[in-house]
Amino acid sequence: MQLNSVHVPEDSPVGMILGKVSAIDLDIGPNRQIIYELIDSTGEFLLHENSGIIRLAKTLDRESCSFYNLTIMAYDVNMAILNSTTYFTVNVTDINDNAPEFEMQTYKANIDENVAIGTEVIRIFATSKDTGINAEIRYKIINGNVNDTFMINSKTGSVTVANDLDYELSNEYFLIIEAKDQGVPPLSNEVNLLINVNDINDNRPQFSQRSYDIVIREDAQINDKIYQIFASDADSPSNTNLTYSFENDQLSYKEFNIEPLLGILTVGKQLDREMTSSYILEIFCSDNGKPVPFSASVFINIEISDYNDNAPIFDKINQTIHLKENRPIGFKFFEFNIYDPD
Repeated sequence: MQLNSVHVPEDSPVGMILGKVSAIDLDIGPNRQIIYELIDSTGEFLLHENSGIIRLAKTLDRESCSFYNLTIMAYDVNMAILNSTTYFTVNVTDINDNAPEFEMQTYKANIDENVAIGTEVIRIFATSKDTGINAEIRYKIINGNVNDTFMINSKTGSVTVANDLDYELSNEYFLIIEAKDQGVPPLSNEVNLLINVNDINDNRPQFSQRSYDIVIREDAQINDKIYQIFASDADSPSNTNLTYSFENDQLSYKEFNIEPLLGILTVGKQLDREMTSSYILEIFCSDNGKPVPFSASVFINIEISDYNDNAPIFDKINQTIHLKENRPIGFKFFEFNIYDPD
């Protein structure tokens, strides 16, 4: 007998004829009758003992076994000791019966909002149990790519930044990635990719007003609340630890205090409108963010309203006047000057 081999698609139907082996016996008559037998068969194939026809007995799966080496014996029906052996190779060819499989069920990535366009976020990877073109995979973003913020290399699966990121506009993206093979027909699979955008301190605090005009009485008590200044910051909480303070050269005034965390402005020293009737303060707010903190300032115009805390005062305490006796009634002979500091 001679060596035989065939190539069989893995989706071949059970019962399909794969080939035929034949042997020659030089005897004549009944002594030339030959019987064929599969040696060490695992059940995938059937061999007709008289014709030598080989058929498929079970469904094949190339991913489980890509080839089979069959040992076939032909022996004399009347004397089994007279035999010969040959080998029949069945090569199982691939069909596209396996969709791509991702290495992870869900992908997650983190990226800073200030990275440059083109920065790689993550690399998606899928494989196929098939071979050849059936295992050539192409990647595509099929959903969730708002404003085309990201792009994916169709061959490598590398996801990169394609548009400017802004944590304050969108701090997370849910993308659906498709992996599709090049078989006919093609098979595909999908996976979720969650991208979290990390906040970078890129926003300054903003006060609720451009300036503040406040009026307080001069008899306000020390520690009395005057006003609460409020600022906000569009960054994340880690970059919005707001604190309030006066400009350094205003610390010597001492007439006012500001609570650093709440922005509450209070009286720090007894006021006297007759000494100072108005103040212009500049209040700073810092976000204490990283890597670089940002700050903003606002002006506070404080007017001190009067409280009647001063008696009238003569310009001169004692006056001596000389008046002639012949002056008529109604004659103006003196004018008092009085003023009130209030």
